[in-house]
Amino acid sequence: MRLLFLFLLSAFLTLPIAAQNTDLLPYAKKMATAIGERKSHTKGQTVRLDYFTFENTEMGSVFSRELYNVLLTELPKAGIVLRKNDNDLSSQQTFVNKDDYVVCGTYRENGGNLNVYAYLYDLKNKQPIRYIEVAIPTPLLVKLNYTWKPEQLEKAIRTRNLIVEDDDAAPDPTPAPSPPAPAPEPIPVPSPDPPPSHGDFELALMTSKGFGHQIFTEGERMRIAVRAAEPCFLRLVYHAADGSKVLLLENVPMKVSDEGNYITVPQEFECSSPFGVETIQLFACTEVFPPLRTHKENGLIFIDEDVASVNTKTRGFKPVSGDEFSKAEVSLQVTTLPK
Repeated sequence: MRLLFLFLLSAFLTLPIAAQNTDLLPYAKKMATAIGERKSHTKGQTVRLDYFTFENTEMGSVFSRELYNVLLTELPKAGIVLRKNDNDLSSQQTFVNKDDYVVCGTYRENGGNLNVYAYLYDLKNKQPIRYIEVAIPTPLLVKLNYTWKPEQLEKAIRTRNLIVEDDDAAPDPTPAPSPPAPAPEPIPVPSPDPPPSHGDFELALMTSKGFGHQIFTEGERMRIAVRAAEPCFLRLVYHAADGSKVLLLENVPMKVSDEGNYITVPQEFECSSPFGVETIQLFACTEVFPPLRTHKENGLIFIDEDVASVNTKTRGFKPVSGDEFSKAEVSLQVTTLPK
């Protein structure tokens, strides 16, 4: 996604709601009906719907988006009341650590089918309470032009591995084995709210779609918010699908008064080409970061160094003074798609 800085932040774009695809309806209805058998568990509770992802890559696709749209309609019909999960940053902050359940899932190729694994997952007790597997013929998806693999998958995996090379919690891009019957392990484990940071103190990152698996469609707008547990300096890097790296925050101070509160990044962004898998990477340090080589273009600051160099200058630097310092890091992956 080429990030477009929007100078008129108040002029929001309203996207038309896509017409429900009747070809996916029988499969979505089967999933919704099975999950609805546990509606007594979710009565009066907060339930979120996540985008389903390809294998265990945490990456979405056109199929992910279309299945999500159909399930938005079919799950309430089956008795699963979903909380409104619109593209609004203030609304997302309200639900930090407050969702009780999530409907999530993954899918993988299996011969001539796309096997979809859907779960109703108990976030408080960290366990699935309903599971169903549905096989959708891939020729149907080809006819509908619903691609199910993320754009430039291998490139996206290589880039992701570079970005999170020092992150022990980074997702393994190797396809996971098919879930065993009759009681498979949950695939995937839902993204924590918020995703865990790594380092000396807590650091959090969210977009206007929250923390879970996310898809932004051409024309949708994105807001970003960050939070740190102690005073520090922030560096925020957006790794776009075309390999470009945008420096969104550079040595921005988080003050004592900011501790524990989400601070909204001033820019608002619009999803546009090139599309694919993208990563938002937030670094924090109690000392000022060393400078990166950059240039300005269309109101944005682009980094003129490769991922390895950015990580070295950000993770590996040591203050000349030799004083002790603390640092932390967190990242969030999103998928961007054309209409």
